[in-house]
This record gives sequence, C-alpha cells and structure tokens, in this order.
Amino acid sequence: SSLLGRFLSGKGLVIYPKIGDKLDIICPRAEAGRPYEYYKLYLVRPEQAAACSTVLDPNVLVTCNRPEQEIRFTIKFQEFSPNYMGLEFKKHHDYYITSTSNGSLEGLENREGGVCRTRTMKIVMKVGQDPNAVTPEQLTTSRPSKEADNTIKMATQAPSGRGSMGDSDGKHETVNQEEKSGPGASGGGSGDPDSFFNSKVALFAAVGAGCVIFLLIIIFLTVLLLKLRKRHRKHTQQRAP
Repeated sequence: SSLLGRFLSGKGLVIYPKIGDKLDIICPRAEAGRPYEYYKLYLVRPEQAAACSTVLDPNVLVTCNRPEQEIRFTIKFQEFSPNYMGLEFKKHHDYYITSTSNGSLEGLENREGGVCRTRTMKIVMKVGQDPNAVTPEQLTTSRPSKEADNTIKMATQAPSGRGSMGDSDGKHETVNQEEKSGPGASGGGSGDPDSFFNSKVALFAAVGAGCVIFLLIIIFLTVLLLKLRKRHRKHTQQRAP
C-alpha cells in the first residue's frame, strides 16, 4: 500500500516493514520551473542518524543526481540474501536511512548535517515490530528550517508484485539491492550496518592471507629449484673424467 509520510521534527519518519515487504525509494525527475534537489542516501548506525553524520564509512544506498530521469531503488526486507553484498534484516531490529546532502549539487557529498539536520530527513525502519506496541525511538536533532517539500513517497508491498511510487511520464532507472555490489553500492554486506562493516574487514583479511600464502609458495618453489640445480651440478662434476 502506498504511504505518503512526513518527516517529524526530532524523529523523522518511522515505518514498520515486515519480512517479505519491499520499500521503493524514488528520486523523481526534475519538474519544470523547480530546481532539482541532489541527495545521497545512506544506511547508517543509530548514533550516526542521531548525530546527522555519515563520516564513518556509511553504506551508500542510492544517489539522486540525474535530473533528466527518475531513479528507483528497491529494498527487500529479507533475513537472508542470495547475494553476498545484499541487504539482510533481522526481526525486532531498527535500521536507519538518512542523507547529509543539502540539496545542492555542491553539497551532494556533505558528510555532516545537511537535510538530516535541517529537515529531519531520516527514516527509522522497525522491522517486524508492531506499531501499536512499540513507542518510536526519539532521535535528537535540530528543528527543521523548512516545512515545505518535507515529504517522501514510499511504498511497501508483498514480494509477489511491485507497487508504483509517484508518477513518471518519462525514462526511469530501477535499481535493486541484489543488483548492486561493492562497499559504495546500495547494498553493503548486510542490512545490519555492523555486519556490513565486519564483512569488509573479513574481505580484506582474506585478501591479505591469500597474498601471504602466494608469497610462501613462490619462496618454496625458488628454494626447491635452487636445490635441484645444485644436485644436478654435483652429479655432472662426478661424471666428468
């Protein structure tokens, strides 16, 4: 079902997806007569959302930087992903999306403040939780400076189909969390930010271990080759009259 939510001062937008639901985040095409707003959305830790800071290696979900076309990013709430770099979510856990861009092209890469602070543009996703039984967590931020254009269009739906979020009469780009890979991609190791960061450390450790093993093999083969050449030379000298 479609959901048109407003970011509330000091709290942002709180949603309650279930495992199996999908969430579409849309970067709309530029409208005639209105300036295009540039944003980069991140999946962050709770403390990063509270501080409106994306300095410490956040997980980039989608970048809204193409005024000429609509960009749609789909998050599937699943406990296990077939993709190594796909997002994974656990029931009764909270996940946070925010942006520290300020809406301008020059401020797209801002890592502090931005609309997270000025408009409380953050989404709290309480996976598998009952909205009637859980009190939304209050995040401390400064009061938004603007009330206009302070909304986001989103849709949650069952896995069997894709819902429409917003109207588009032109080209659009669809991005799925399973199709993206790499540390700066929409995925990241896991929907749990800690798992994502740990997976990167494990990846670098595996690469380092592989390099060490490769060097040891080269050294072993070199020593073996030298011994064989020395033995061959010794036999040659013994056969000489």
